[in-house]
Amino acid sequence: MVAGFTDKKIKQNQNTGFRIINDQAILIDPQKGKIHRLNPTATRIWQLAEESCSLKDIISQIHSEFEVTQETARKDTEDFVNIMLDEGLMVIED
Repeated sequence: MVAGFTDKKIKQNQNTGFRIINDQAILIDPQKGKIHRLNPTATRIWQLAEESCSLKDIISQIHSEFEVTQETARKDTEDFVNIMLDEGLMVIED
């Protein structure tokens, strides 16, 4: 879904509640009654989306902070963001 849209800005859905405990985010989707527990990499992507970051900038940060290849950072970030978009927990800004 987000592949090819690296200049688009990704943002957390304002209706999603969350807390970060020990480098792991707990997301609460009140509309679906679901709770999501994120690993440290996904938590960092979530944090970067709090301020509305471009997908390209998020991928660059993940590449740098987690010392993974650019391709791994891109794939992992796109996969996670696609899940969050499908669940309605993140949105793409115009």
